[in-house]
Amino acid sequence: MKTIIIEPKKMDSYTAVSIAEGFCDFEPTEEQCIEAWQYLHDTGMAYSLQGWFGRTAQALLEDGVITNKNVEAEIKRRKNAEKDSRLVKTITK
Repeated sequence: MKTIIIEPKKMDSYTAVSIAEGFCDFEPTEEQCIEAWQYLHDTGMAYSLQGWFGRTAQALLEDGVITNKNVEAEIKRRKNAEKDSRLVKTITK
């Protein structure tokens, strides 16, 4: 008997849409479904496809299932910049 190992697909536009629409050629895990919606949100595709995609992505954001990584990264960057500027003010006083 031969064992066949099926590698998980890397997320791309086609795979993400096929998972979201339910026509992919494999049974996605819950993690893959979340990854697909995160990909659609991060790339902006969710907001350029049919309205259902954008509304679903927004609902998943509100429910905390997916995150707004760009916003979170910007908040972190600003907090670090604020700390740096306070440190500079402290040193220069």
